[in-house]
Amino acid sequence: MSLSVTIDGTNAPITEGETLCLDCTVENTGTDAIEQTVEAGVGNLADGLKKKTLALGPGQSDDVHFEIEAVTYREGNDAEYEKKTWGRPVGAPENGDEVTVSVTKPAHLAVEVQGTNAPVEAGEKIKLNATVENTGGETGHETVALTADVKELA
Repeated sequence: MSLSVTIDGTNAPITEGETLCLDCTVENTGTDAIEQTVEAGVGNLADGLKKKTLALGPGQSDDVHFEIEAVTYREGNDAEYEKKTWGRPVGAPENGDEVTVSVTKPAHLAVEVQGTNAPVEAGEKIKLNATVENTGGETGHETVALTADVKELA
């Protein structure tokens, strides 16, 4: 006697840091009532593993919703990549299901200073040339601030 898990849908594509949702159908494929734990995760077992215990009669099924919160999906530096997501009964991975979901890196602005007119005299304005590039996979905005180490001379 065993349960079988089918992934019916996800909220993918998602952006890194967002919660991944899995909608699954869990079915008792045996001839006896069973209480068994099912689990869902992303990638390997350590990535946001979630578990739920169900009790089902023979031939019964139930809809199960898993939410895997803001785990780190990162692999490489690509702005978009795919990650294996799975659901299965504990101890019976052959009765599980898996899907591949698309994950996008969030917006991230990289600032590179090209040059300045430094040094400047007291009261003189500093001029700055910089390149700002979105190295993420999403459109977004961030505040870019210019800071300088100020050293007071005696």
